[in-house]
Amino acid sequence: MEVRAGQQTRLWHDCWLGDCPLKVRFHNLFRIATNPDIAVAKAFEQGQWSISFRRQLNDNLREDWQDLQDILSEVQLSDGTDVVRWAWEKSGKYSTSSLYKAMICGGVTDTRAMMIWQSPIPLKVKIFIWMAIHDRIQCGVQLKKKKWSGPEKCFVCDKHETSDHILFQCPLAIFLWSFLRDCLGWSVSPTSCSTLFLEIVERCRGALWSIWKSRNDVVFNKKIVTSPSIPVQGSILGDEVLPLIETTQCPKPSHGFF
Repeated sequence: MEVRAGQQTRLWHDCWLGDCPLKVRFHNLFRIATNPDIAVAKAFEQGQWSISFRRQLNDNLREDWQDLQDILSEVQLSDGTDVVRWAWEKSGKYSTSSLYKAMICGGVTDTRAMMIWQSPIPLKVKIFIWMAIHDRIQCGVQLKKKKWSGPEKCFVCDKHETSDHILFQCPLAIFLWSFLRDCLGWSVSPTSCSTLFLEIVERCRGALWSIWKSRNDVVFNKKIVTSPSIPVQGSILGDEVLPLIETTQCPKPSHGFF
């Protein structure tokens, strides 16, 4: 949109500042906006911006609000009708050829997702890792959103059970990742899905899968984890770590938590 008086442009929904709508760029603010359909002209009254929210802003939202105010402070409205411009043509005018090119364009490639899908690992493990990275596995916190009657805290350490907690921050997970770190010579262990270096996905995918299976045995089958070394056993130790240990000098893992 080319904004002039701002009567025809919606503040949050239309793409008029930058390459995406404000509701995408400032999604958390948009969710609590009192009038999500407000026009630019209505929001800019008597020479200043007047945007209200349904509740008081916390520290993070106040930072977003300050960023939004900085952007809006550079806006200058004028007389005239707002003009819709076609983003796929330099002239701003619609053409079927530009629409066709936009439709067949692959868009932006997610390199993290491509590394997962191209790895020679079972499909169910690929899907699980993809869901974990996008915080979509059925952890306690996610299940509570679906009205699950069970607890949202970890059965092992009684902390809020998020995807990151299950796979990286629970004592059982910390033990396993510390073991792999020492055996494989990593400088650090991953502590969350965002810090997971995906080049290890193909080689150590069993670690993620074993932690997940062990957690499900505890939660749904009421099995007791008698030792933190249990997630290391089975497919992890037999299929992936042992071949590397045979050719690598690695310290003997401790029996305590790291």
